[in-house]
Amino acid sequence: MSEQNLPAQKQIINANEETMSDQIAPDDTTINGNLFVTKTVSIGACNTDAKLHISEPSLRGNIKLFAISGVGHDFGYDGGTDNFFAFAHYGQESGQTKFVWQANEASTRDLLTIKNTGNIGIGTSAPQNRLHVVAPGGFPNNVPIVAQSVSTFFGARDAAGNERFAINLDSDGTSYPVNFYDKYDGTWRHSISLKLGKVGIGTTNPQYARLTIEDGAVPLAFRESDRSLTEGGLWRMPLDAGMLRFDVNTSASGNFLPYITPLTMFPNGNVHVGGTLTQGSSRELKENIAELSGKEAVEALEKLNPVKFNYKADSEKNLHIGFIAEDVPELVATSDRKALSPMDIVAVLTQALKEQQKTILALAEKVKLLEYQTA
Repeated sequence: MSEQNLPAQKQIINANEETMSDQIAPDDTTINGNLFVTKTVSIGACNTDAKLHISEPSLRGNIKLFAISGVGHDFGYDGGTDNFFAFAHYGQESGQTKFVWQANEASTRDLLTIKNTGNIGIGTSAPQNRLHVVAPGGFPNNVPIVAQSVSTFFGARDAAGNERFAINLDSDGTSYPVNFYDKYDGTWRHSISLKLGKVGIGTTNPQYARLTIEDGAVPLAFRESDRSLTEGGLWRMPLDAGMLRFDVNTSASGNFLPYITPLTMFPNGNVHVGGTLTQGSSRELKENIAELSGKEAVEALEKLNPVKFNYKADSEKNLHIGFIAEDVPELVATSDRKALSPMDIVAVLTQALKEQQKTILALAEKVKLLEYQTA
């Protein structure tokens, strides 16, 4: 051990080994040189099993490290080959504090950087935001930020400190869907769930489609922003006792009420239209236009066989009359023979009626001639 500036009454030193064998007596002590301790060092605590134990609950900090100036490591831990960690405060020179991992003298990597602006960088020494994380490779092999928890792993408060938003992992017994919650009225409310590539709104188990919306009132609405709530500015699609309605406001007072229901779809396949149902028939929409002959119309009419029936999905078994799509003539059949176009039937009936009208007029002339001849 090199020289020590210790008064004789404060020295407890083994002259042969030049090591301290007990403890330094209290009072101020100055050592000019190296201090080698073979067991433990305790400051503010006794009987420790740690190599260095510092304890002082009444002070703001137990350890203070001071460097006069310059750029370098202020505190480090050397665990052997390929395992050196350092805390470096660069002060006014660059305005940042770094946690550094150093593999060797020529290779270092910044683990975390704290700028004097308050920005924190992980994987970058130039953070542009309060927390700036950079990871090479990117998604999905290298996700920059990962939170692992069985419950809430992210939340946000407003400027007043009120809880407003949270992302939570809720177990549903088989998996952990990601759930988004909001608390803008003071009560946590479930907003959105993500599970197996599906999105749920109002449900934590979106299993029916890519997007499932579940609500006891109006699950979906469309608002035209530049019309506010003037007439026709807000459409809603409520589910009502199994029916899907399309409602639109008719008021210009800024309220949704009153409203009308232009369209209602029933679970038995029926559709109710609250106004006029039209079908696009402009010449601009059509090509290969040709006249339907009376002969074609009459032949098709003869092959149309009206029937009475019930729809299988109709639990009330209401009676209907019409045609069977698979049995109608080719002239009015659809390509899949699963449906009929009412206007096709109307066109056949119209042309057949005109053909019959010609026949009636011709017969009327013959009757008139016969009456004249027998008069």
